[in-house]
Amino acid sequence: MQPSIDPELGDRLRRALRLPGPLTRFARGSVLVGHSGDAVLKLFMPGEEAHARAEADCLRALAGRLPVATPELRASGSFEDHPYVLMSRLPGRELYELWPELGRADREELGRQLGELMRCLGRVPPPNSLPRPEWEGWCAERSAGLQARQRRFRVEPALIDALPAFLAQADLREGERGTGLTHTELMLDHLLVAPTERGWRLTGLFDFEPAMVLPLDYELSSVGIFFGGGEASVFRAVLVAAGVDPDRPGLARRIMALFLMHRYCNLRFALERTGADPSRGLGSLAEQWFRV
Repeated sequence: MQPSIDPELGDRLRRALRLPGPLTRFARGSVLVGHSGDAVLKLFMPGEEAHARAEADCLRALAGRLPVATPELRASGSFEDHPYVLMSRLPGRELYELWPELGRADREELGRQLGELMRCLGRVPPPNSLPRPEWEGWCAERSAGLQARQRRFRVEPALIDALPAFLAQADLREGERGTGLTHTELMLDHLLVAPTERGWRLTGLFDFEPAMVLPLDYELSSVGIFFGGGEASVFRAVLVAAGVDPDRPGLARRIMALFLMHRYCNLRFALERTGADPSRGLGSLAEQWFRV
């Protein structure tokens, strides 16, 4: 749940940033985001300057570089110790609202478009302000705390107990595609679409606060769960368009291991999102979620 915008703070922000009207909070999001006219204000908590800098620098770096629109950066700075980013509001319908209405063909086509978007995103030189963790150290740290994190999410004990053995056999190398700019949360909630004569088209991508410089394959795991939702044909469309061989031996288990390394990995959420049976074990879940 987002914090609300204090009316007095909102009024001070409106005057200081010369917004056209009162700030109206969006209902979704992990930080405080409001809109006023054609502007969107993302307000961070004190001490979160790095997040605001990453957002602003990504918007600068990506402007006009992708097959979809990204918000135009209008201003960034600090207001009463709150880092902020002021940007344009993108037109389009949020994909998470539309997704339940779409048939398989439309979902596959949007998956293909997402794969093309991922290919372009990975080619953009990442801003220097983005976090660039050393990959082996990242994996070691994530592996060490993985069981404890999944216990907090109330994941089935049998799955938690199986995690060390699964990771011991996992392919966690950087991969042939190398490292680059990763959004890390390419999901239905951060994509906009619009209807065309040929069907639905991806038109916008937003929320670059969590972007990092990581192996490009890292992006595949969150896409498989948070976009594809375990639909094999949709995920296959993404992989092919992104330049990944969907028939590569061991690919599903590799992506599963990368999902376990993801900083927002929540096996409970993934099981609920996909309707998968946890009694099948991690290997079977990898096949169900990521085999195409």
